[in-house]
Amino acid sequence: MRKKALLLHGWGGSNFPRLTCDIKELASFYPCELPTNLYADNSILICSDNDPYVNISEIQSIQKSLNIELKIIKNAGHINADSGFGEWQWILQEIQNDYKN
Repeated sequence: MRKKALLLHGWGGSNFPRLTCDIKELASFYPCELPTNLYADNSILICSDNDPYVNISEIQSIQKSLNIELKIIKNAGHINADSGFGEWQWILQEIQNDYKN
């Protein structure tokens, strides 16, 4: 069995576009539609409950639309290297375990 980790960030907030965008230079990229098929056996949406760029209701809406597992990390802010999130050993371990099975 294979798994795919889906990490979403950069949607929302005053400096980042959402699924739609009015910024002229980015207009050709929007509206952004969510995929209808992730082409994975299992997918996980990982987010923080206090990300300044996307609110939890938007994340829950995306999770429901994609019908995937949701993992919420408490008080993680925007999940990136600058906020202390570098390599995620637990994801690497999950992937390695899937390939062993």
